[in-house]
Amino acid sequence: MSQKPLPDGPEYLHLLLLLYGSKKDDQLSDDRFGQDQRRVEVDLRLKLPRTDMHPPEIDRYAREFVGLNYASVKHTQKWH
Repeated sequence: MSQKPLPDGPEYLHLLLLLYGSKKDDQLSDDRFGQDQRRVEVDLRLKLPRTDMHPPEIDRYAREFVGLNYASVKHTQKWH
């Protein structure tokens, strides 16, 4: 894991992705989700294409980024 400070400022978009995991024998209920459950946090700072983007444009950019890349973000270890 990188220990470098993450870039910050108005030219960056901060995304925090939370991935929850479950095992085959887990109950299908909302109890599987929460702070104390199996999860991976991915903290991203994306440089925006332009510094003068308005909030609706930033929202579209974030949705497109996540939509195109969510399948690449995965936990490869066994959930305990």
